[in-house]
Amino acid sequence: MVQKTNGSRDWERIKQARHDLTDYLIHWTKDAPEQSLSAFDVLKRILADGYLIPNWGHRVSRTSSGLARPTIRGPYPSVCFSEQPLWAYVASHR
Repeated sequence: MVQKTNGSRDWERIKQARHDLTDYLIHWTKDAPEQSLSAFDVLKRILADGYLIPNWGHRVSRTSSGLARPTIRGPYPSVCFSEQPLWAYVASHR
């Protein structure tokens, strides 16, 4: 028998208190107009490649010099995930 650590019980308590968390990770995709790809095309490319490429998550809003602003701070690019359930995303975008 495996004994749960205190951290496991904490996680169970948090999940019971919060209904906006899920056991799954989601990676949102969006259109990549610079490559003429729709969000669905981006998803298909990720599945075909079998991996995600870290980047700087440039914002849509631009700086005064016309460059897109990075949303990732620090020296390393990243891949972002969310634990937000799909129902919560849909409910927040109605």
